[in-house]
Amino acid sequence: MNLYKFNNVAQYILESDYLLENETPEDMFMRVSKIIASIEKTEEEKEYWTNRFFTTISDGYWIPATPFLMNAGVNNMFSSCFVVGGLNDDLHSIFSVNERSAIITKMGGGIGLNISRLREKDAYITSTKGKSTGAISFMKVFNTTLDVVMQARRRGAGIIVMNVYHSDIESFITVKSDHGQINNFNISVIVDDAFMNAVKNNQEIELKSPLGYTTKKINAKELFNKIITNARHHAEPGLLFKSTINKDNPCINVLGEIDSCNACGEIPLYDDEACNLSAHNLQRYRDENGEFDYKKLDYITETIVRFLDNSIDINNFPDEKIREAVLKTRKLGIGPMGIHSRKFAKSIMKRITDTAQKYSQKLIEEGRELPEAWYGSTFEEQGIKIRNLSVTSGQPTGATQLIMDNICASSGIETYFAIAYKRLVREQEYILVNSLFEEIGNREGWLNDKIIQNILDNKGSCQGIKEVPKKWQKLFKTSLEISWEDHVKMQAELQSVTTNALSKTINMSQDSTVEDVYNAYILAWELGCKGVTVYAQNSRDEQVLSAENRKFEYKLDHIQPISRSILNKTYGTTIDRKSACGKMFITINRDEKGNIVESFVNVGKSGICKSNIDGINRLVSLSLRSGVKVEEIIDQLRGIICPACTKVKAKGEKIDGASCADIIGRVLEEEYKSVLKMGTEKNVKEEIQENEYNGLLKCPECGEYTLTKYDGCIHCTNCTYQKCN
Repeated sequence: MNLYKFNNVAQYILESDYLLENETPEDMFMRVSKIIASIEKTEEEKEYWTNRFFTTISDGYWIPATPFLMNAGVNNMFSSCFVVGGLNDDLHSIFSVNERSAIITKMGGGIGLNISRLREKDAYITSTKGKSTGAISFMKVFNTTLDVVMQARRRGAGIIVMNVYHSDIESFITVKSDHGQINNFNISVIVDDAFMNAVKNNQEIELKSPLGYTTKKINAKELFNKIITNARHHAEPGLLFKSTINKDNPCINVLGEIDSCNACGEIPLYDDEACNLSAHNLQRYRDENGEFDYKKLDYITETIVRFLDNSIDINNFPDEKIREAVLKTRKLGIGPMGIHSRKFAKSIMKRITDTAQKYSQKLIEEGRELPEAWYGSTFEEQGIKIRNLSVTSGQPTGATQLIMDNICASSGIETYFAIAYKRLVREQEYILVNSLFEEIGNREGWLNDKIIQNILDNKGSCQGIKEVPKKWQKLFKTSLEISWEDHVKMQAELQSVTTNALSKTINMSQDSTVEDVYNAYILAWELGCKGVTVYAQNSRDEQVLSAENRKFEYKLDHIQPISRSILNKTYGTTIDRKSACGKMFITINRDEKGNIVESFVNVGKSGICKSNIDGINRLVSLSLRSGVKVEEIIDQLRGIICPACTKVKAKGEKIDGASCADIIGRVLEEEYKSVLKMGTEKNVKEEIQENEYNGLLKCPECGEYTLTKYDGCIHCTNCTYQKCN
């Protein structure tokens, strides 16, 4: 046994979140292994499986999900994924679900909620003779709960889904266009084959109240256009393909249809179900000749199946409803990390699935009981006695990926995000380098600090850097250097041999269009994916990963930097933001041409920080007047971290940035984007003539900058405005 070596990032994460007092990583892995092996029948078996679990984890071949590391021997809650059921159209069930969600979040789990049973906004309430505030309003309640409940030092994670036929679906689609709203939940729309066919055939569908009546008829393609437009510009909503999920559901004749999933989408779950996860560290399976060791993969897969099945029986579930739901199906989530080649990926995933299912059958042969939902399932119809009714998934592996030093892998089944990049880990920023790239470069002698800096300056890409050999440039392509079509096909290939689902982002460049998103969503459905999410670069304000210092590609010729020391007349906007130093009032001034020329800040507290802020603002204003580009100033301010802000966040209080300087940078960025959207009258007219909408033009009805062109027509994503040529 050779204990896996941990880099500085891994050590920091372990010490911050997972190691108990005076515990080493080796102690932690032994603690987890002993707890999970304690379910074995004899002392000899307990010792054997403790050693097997410990050795294979310590050698770096696999790792269980973080709830095991955090909770084994503490509260023994091991599940990562939950769907909280019982969300019905009454206050008692709504706040009961809210309470259960808080408990799960506190224990380290992520949650999924389906709000499709909640009545629409302005629906009549018989008991009070009033009107409902609608399903969307309760999203804010659930979000606030996750906002105030800390899980260790991490925020809660969740997903909220709604059926595409719900009366409030149009409001649901746009709810996260305000990036400050519902920030603890992803959102997805549940669609079926009937809806997708209606989109392709340009047909109408009916939107219905959960109370049973039809509220509206709408063209399916028009509704789909709102979904894809918001996905392009705001990265949400994603889609869940309900028909596809249930075609592959072995329990549909026993438990009915599945209509929800866990927070990241890789485990479709029934109400109150949960799932325990683990991941293979695939870069460890290369033998001394560089070949992939399939026999080792089989051995480790069998080890993981037994580990996760054991964990179900000693899992301290948050409540009895969840325990009962889990025991009916005994789902497992075994996934990979470090998987890239599509052909190779499929063969690996198929091997994991086949081996896991065979070993799950062996557990029955050993004398373990069949789960309740096996009776009447497709497995019973085929005469297959199996312990776990689903075994594999493709989950994100953020923390565990870093703990295992699997930097060549990105997360889960994702491609390389960047070859060298900055990553924000618990308020600390690290520069990470692709470990395989680093290994090759050091072995061949061409890698050095200058090349790494060049890669960072090149948005994390090694393409075009002359010191990097061409053959390695060809191999080490990043997620944005791979077409969105190949991202979708990768997900589809893996889905065909995975029993649960996959958490995969379809990455798109900043230049991608709404039509690209349309084609990606349609292709994902046609190829049999169970869900789909796209992310167009810079479509969200916050990114955990950064391949470079923040840079902007916004261009508008009529806005030019100025160089002068005296301003005759300015026009200002004052915005208030919350910092660790109290409320900040930030004023951004523009000249008569619309150029940003200066900033002023007042803070609620006096002292050293106020003096620093005054100094920052004098330099910002001087830089603007001297011709320094606004985006370069923003680049310098964004991301600066202050210990005072970190402490405030650790207490669960919400503030608007990582430091006062960061907050100033955020406000400056907001105003800069506003200037770019506004344009001159001449430029706006030219854009209208050229039909270049892309969400940057003001809607004549609602006044928001939400116009986009799709299918030959101009649409507003915020209201019903539409104009066709």
